[in-house]
Amino acid sequence: MNELEEIKKKFKVFKKKSNLKLLKQNFTKYGDVYAHTNENLKEYIPNLSSKKVLTVSASGDQILNIIGKGSLDIDTFDINAFSPLVQNLKLYAVRYLPCEDSIKFLDKFDKNIYFKFNNNLPNEEREIFNFMYKNYSLEDIAYYFFYPQFTDNFHNNNYFDKRVLKHIKLTLKYLNHKHYECQIYQLVNFLTSKYDCMFFSNISHYSKNPTMFLNYIAYLYEHYLNDNGSIYYGYIYNEKIDDEVFAIKRIGKLYETLISSTINKKILNNTELIHVDSADFPGQAKDTILVLRK
Repeated sequence: MNELEEIKKKFKVFKKKSNLKLLKQNFTKYGDVYAHTNENLKEYIPNLSSKKVLTVSASGDQILNIIGKGSLDIDTFDINAFSPLVQNLKLYAVRYLPCEDSIKFLDKFDKNIYFKFNNNLPNEEREIFNFMYKNYSLEDIAYYFFYPQFTDNFHNNNYFDKRVLKHIKLTLKYLNHKHYECQIYQLVNFLTSKYDCMFFSNISHYSKNPTMFLNYIAYLYEHYLNDNGSIYYGYIYNEKIDDEVFAIKRIGKLYETLISSTINKKILNNTELIHVDSADFPGQAKDTILVLRK
């Protein structure tokens, strides 16, 4: 059975309650995927004109916001096989829909708008999303396919600004993009060049071994980051933290994280903490991002 058939098989068991546990596995090849970012990407992604970028694909909002900030040389990765499909769904919606329809689709995945551009999708995406939209309600798709999210899409994404969206739409044809289906620790099996910026979303939040994660970040810093480059390696929700040591210990919610001499040299001394308006509670709290500068 090929991957497309495996995916179709998954959707065919949507309404069999006995199989719901199989459908709701987190961070697996065919687990749930993010519909939208749960970070304030709009506020913390810097100007990236002429920059080469590596980012987790996740909901596909990362690549759109990065293009909106000027980069057209972007590599993405994710362990989830659905993530690049959702990413392409959004990229093609921007490319082939008028701005007003793009905004509506990117916010709510409207079924009627989907059928205005679905024939432009690559074969795999078209088959999978046609199957979904023709056989299931949008509510079922949202429940079984996506993580439940409660963040404000317009607050967290730059592409809802029509000027930014028009820029993305006009420049998409020049995008140089590769995607790697892998988890973060497998990246070194694929990477062939250095980057100016790396964005690792909230992967650190789910790290089962924070010390291993930090050592890996230090390795990427040493071997795959250009001079004057940055690695955005931690996202802490609803907390304004101003102490680097405490922020690093906060990674993965494991306060007892040890800071080895290697990490101390390559990470602690070069980490900057930046604060943005909370993605979850705009105007009520601050999120903290850990940025490793070279």
